[in-house]
Amino acid sequence: MSLRTDSFWICNYLIMEDVDFSDAFCRFVQVHVPSVDEAEQLLAEYRSPDSARGPEWTRFQQSFRGAGLTEGEVERHLATLAQAYEERPVTLVRLIYALRDRSSRRGPGRAVHLQSAPRGGGA
Repeated sequence: MSLRTDSFWICNYLIMEDVDFSDAFCRFVQVHVPSVDEAEQLLAEYRSPDSARGPEWTRFQQSFRGAGLTEGEVERHLATLAQAYEERPVTLVRLIYALRDRSSRRGPGRAVHLQSAPRGGGA
């Protein structure tokens, strides 16, 4: 499966909650948010006034630009991340680690099999 298809299945199959995460948001999380700590750092920088943002914000912005994301796309993804963090933190944690675990299991040229995906369990 491709990254696009893989993240779609994780978002819609593993989480199994009434949360509407877009495929684009799931790809954003998979590529740019490898851990809950990273999500918290990103959100802290995002919520800070421009004048208070530090070198971590610059690093995030460089990563977003390197991935070809527009400012509008980044803003939408960060707003979704912030909302999920506040309203559905367990779901967000499960998403982050499910996507990260999927990425680390898949090597070059290896297919991803849904039946090997972790199921259930809380975070």
